[in-house]
Amino acid sequence: ALQQISYWLESPGLVMLAETEKFYPSLKEIVSRSAVAGASIHDARIAALCLYHGVKTLYTADRDFSRFRGLRWRHPLDG
Repeated sequence: ALQQISYWLESPGLVMLAETEKFYPSLKEIVSRSAVAGASIHDARIAALCLYHGVKTLYTADRDFSRFRGLRWRHPLDG
């Protein structure tokens, strides 16, 4: 697993998404809009980070991301 992460980090097409001080309003909005709490806050953080950076589709097997308006999700193995 760690070797695979190393390969991803070496990829010239990799873009690391980071939180900045301007990120918090995006997180606050998505948490308020989707009424998440508890462990789902982590999913909201990922969704807000994607939307903040202009990511329109998140590839994940986690259906919980369907609750975040503005972010499409697709299962990575769907055709």
